[in-house]
Order: sequence, then structure tokens, then C-alpha cells
Amino acid sequence: VSGAGCLIRNSMGKLVSVASYKLKEGTYNSTELQALSKGLSLAASLKIENLEIEGDSLVIINAIIKKRALSWKLDLGVQKNLWQLSFFNNWSIRHVYREGNQCADWLANKGIEKILWEKVDINGSAWEGLVMMVSKEEPNYGIDGSSPRM
Repeated sequence: VSGAGCLIRNSMGKLVSVASYKLKEGTYNSTELQALSKGLSLAASLKIENLEIEGDSLVIINAIIKKRALSWKLDLGVQKNLWQLSFFNNWSIRHVYREGNQCADWLANKGIEKILWEKVDINGSAWEGLVMMVSKEEPNYGIDGSSPRM
């Protein structure tokens, strides 16, 4: 059983929306593709035009950048994600270390527990813990040299 967690932040880094989903069973990489698809659907539903995507699966990030998967079994999922991305005016995708993706991981675990949220009002008191975690999470915890890693 796998789950997906999605966070949408505005250009200032402020949390806009979160979502948690239970995913179909599959390999690690196929569930990462499902999770990306869910996040793209959420962003589209919010009418976001310019998108910066961060994920901790380097295999999937590279497959999207290269526009092809290493395995034919994953290629359909990659092509679906590329099709979804074609509806955004601008998009970029980059890898972040797992430490920089803790909030999405927490939400994914809620999806596994069948606690499903979609387009949640994040201003409610139930979200204080997550909002605190998001504010402490290091944005740009990437491997592309854009921020120093200590």
C-alpha cells in the first residue's frame, strides 16, 4: 500500500493547499509517478499557471526531464505526466533530498492510513502541526547546488 502527499506553496513559500491520497499498489517508481500525477491534478484544479515541482525520486525526476523512462513499464506513466505538464504555461522540476520533502512524506503516510484530504483549508486549527512542520522544513534542499547543504 502506498500513499501520496502534495503541498502547494505560492511564490513566497506560503502554504496554499495540501492533499493526501491512497495510491494503487505498484513498484516504488510507479507509485512515485502516480503521486506526481496527483500533484499535477491538484495544481491544475487550483488554476496554477507556473509550476516548480520538487520531488525526492531522482529516477522519476530524470525520466520527466529526459521525457522517457528507463523502463518500458514506467514509460506510460511518464508520458501521462508530460501530457499533464503540457497544460501549464511554465514548469520546472528538480530533485530534493528526502530531508527536504518531510511534509509530503508525512501526508503520504496519512494517505496510506486512509486519511484522505484534497484541497484542504489550511487555516483550521487541525493544521497547526503541519503548518509548523512546513515552516521549519528547509525549502530548496536540492542537489543542484542552488542552496548549500551543511
